[in-house]
Amino acid sequence: MMVVTAGVATAQVDPDSREFENFAVALMGVQEVQQRVNSEIEAIITQAPLDNDRFMQIHQEVQATGSVPSTVEQAEARAYQEVIGDIGDIQMANQEDMIALVEDAGLSVARFNELVIEVQQDPTLQQALANLQ
Repeated sequence: MMVVTAGVATAQVDPDSREFENFAVALMGVQEVQQRVNSEIEAIITQAPLDNDRFMQIHQEVQATGSVPSTVEQAEARAYQEVIGDIGDIQMANQEDMIALVEDAGLSVARFNELVIEVQQDPTLQQALANLQ
């Protein structure tokens, strides 16, 4: 059965289905990977030659302007770029792990993402997911 919402067709989710159970398993695995990634990122930032506050200042400026400001010392800019590169490497490696978890649960990444959105928007599905976890 398909439901049309705001011009977009989405499949109705049955919280008692095998697909939903598989989704719950994949979601728990993905959340574990995300927690590990966050810990690894925190460790990288902590071990960087820049202190955490300075890293965050530079990072906020880069996000706002798209580049490292000219007021940042060259050594700081290099250290910032190295940290960002390391973070990107960790995210890419772990993204592959998350995709594998989703696919091993019998879902496509697109379907997994659809289910995430549907659960976020439906309190009944949120409760069903909590009951499975």
